[in-house]
Amino acid sequence: MLERMEDLLARARRSYPAVALDVIEEGMRRLTAYQHSWYAEWYLNRLDTVHALGSTELLRETARHLAVRMSFEDIIRLAQAGVRSGDGESMEIGGHFKAGLEEIAAILSPARARRLLAWAKRTGRLDKTYFSMHLPSTTVPGFLRLWLLAGLQSWRPNTYRFAEEQAGIDRWLEQIRSAGRTNVNLAREIAECACLIKGHGDTHKRGLANYRRITAEVIEPALAWRMTPRAAADAVASARVAALADPEGEALSKTLAAIAAAAPVLRHAAE
Repeated sequence: MLERMEDLLARARRSYPAVALDVIEEGMRRLTAYQHSWYAEWYLNRLDTVHALGSTELLRETARHLAVRMSFEDIIRLAQAGVRSGDGESMEIGGHFKAGLEEIAAILSPARARRLLAWAKRTGRLDKTYFSMHLPSTTVPGFLRLWLLAGLQSWRPNTYRFAEEQAGIDRWLEQIRSAGRTNVNLAREIAECACLIKGHGDTHKRGLANYRRITAEVIEPALAWRMTPRAAADAVASARVAALADPEGEALSKTLAAIAAAAPVLRHAAE
């Protein structure tokens, strides 16, 4: 794997501008540790499509956010952190992580996950059933449970969560490419929206919900030329800042309402 990584680093150094290489190389190392060198190669393949747009700044920003999105947090990653801790500290997932049915479904195959989630919705258990996870790495049983969870790393590409994340990433990249062909400023703002999708559990759900609202109410109309180029970039930036300032969504709702109110004027100006 080391030799393969060296080949990929050489490819990156041949292909990308020097000002973006520090971010790209760090992303490659991150993704190799997260999954495997093939995952770092996939990262480069995706970046090639952004690099073709001709903006070094857009490439650098997308590379930074893409590496984070591709190394999404899941219970496998949390377990790996516990196994790798070498200072004897206790890794207590239960202290900051509740495994709900969605988290359980996340590490199942897509078909089994969909059946579990459909059953949970049908029975009203989806947001009501949780399992507390207390996995102290300082005890033999606790460490073994962490070790078993961490060992699911090779299984991760077969999971429901992995499939969902990759589909979301591809949609985000397509938005960046679509905007980048005519409006690089808008493309950069879309790339920055990836910072809304972070963490796990309720934090991840809130961020993803806000991101989807911005996509539906701002990004898609912007890509459909319902705003002037400058107004489109400003609208996406304003919505993102509002979502970051208030993850619960109240500030975002007000900002989206203001953008919608201005939309007829902006659409007329764009025409």
